[in-house]
Amino acid sequence: MFILTTIFSIVAYVWMWFVLSGDGLVEAWEAWVTFGLFWVLIGSAYGIDVCIAKNKIKPQGEELPVLNMKEFIQVLKEAEDVPEEKMEPGAL
Repeated sequence: MFILTTIFSIVAYVWMWFVLSGDGLVEAWEAWVTFGLFWVLIGSAYGIDVCIAKNKIKPQGEELPVLNMKEFIQVLKEAEDVPEEKMEPGAL
């Protein structure tokens, strides 16, 4: 998702430079193209979110376990008994 944001932000700055580099006035066709690009961004972001929600695209990184409150409290209680020197990153 962040790659989409990066691409669209770069395109937006280039487009703004192109529009304002001339006489500094925005013409009607430039305004309509800008408005159209807004909807392209919205549609692209929605499409990527739907794909992620359907697990067609898996986000990168480790998935964290889902714990309810009782399980979380138990994990914390067990971690209190371990000295800090013996704790390993990601051991929980």
